[in-house]
Amino acid sequence: MPGGTKAEFLVSIVMEKLVKSKFSVLAESLICVAGIIIFAVFSHRKILPFILSFAGLLIAAIIINRNIRTLKDLKSLFGFNRLSADTYFYLFVAVVFGVLIAVVYREHQNNFILPGRLTWFAIPAMLIGSTEELVFRGFIQSHTRNISVIFSVLFATVAHTAYKCSFFMAHQSGYEIDILFLAKWTMLGGLVFGIIREYSNNIVPAIAGHAVFDLLVYGDSVGVPWWIWS
Repeated sequence: MPGGTKAEFLVSIVMEKLVKSKFSVLAESLICVAGIIIFAVFSHRKILPFILSFAGLLIAAIIINRNIRTLKDLKSLFGFNRLSADTYFYLFVAVVFGVLIAVVYREHQNNFILPGRLTWFAIPAMLIGSTEELVFRGFIQSHTRNISVIFSVLFATVAHTAYKCSFFMAHQSGYEIDILFLAKWTMLGGLVFGIIREYSNNIVPAIAGHAVFDLLVYGDSVGVPWWIWS
């Protein structure tokens, strides 16, 4: 073949397909994150924006669903791998980190360092954090890993931070939120949970750490927090 051997030509074709695959993965991930952020911004607005918010959520769900064809895909994309001795170590690290950042957050909110009691909202609070981990450290981070591991951790972290800040800024309803503080600690938490997700090769530690954080921060709420029903 002119300009190179047949082997070089085949390698170039494979590399071209790989690049296209990476662009496709990035595009899908960006659309998924955009849909989630649309949901965050418009979910508590009037009827038409409310419908728009669930359209955004539907777009994200479609992107996730189209990448899941088998149970193996589901486990792989969300990071439900076999628990090993290392997994338990990282589980401990994630839970301790979740406790530490919960203490920092409660102190920033001028609350007692730890909740004095737990209310009915403790379980929904843990489910909210767990779901966020499944989406961001689970699907988003796993889906973008073939671009690069470092990129996947950073992308999932920035996406989660953007979602969290968008949600709180859109639904303040008279409550003052320190967005810079929220962004900084969400970013730090996302990086730590993302790294733990990679080294443990499992989503379970990140879920446990985030669930413990939400349990300690919101578990003593008497009513539904304002950011859910603003």
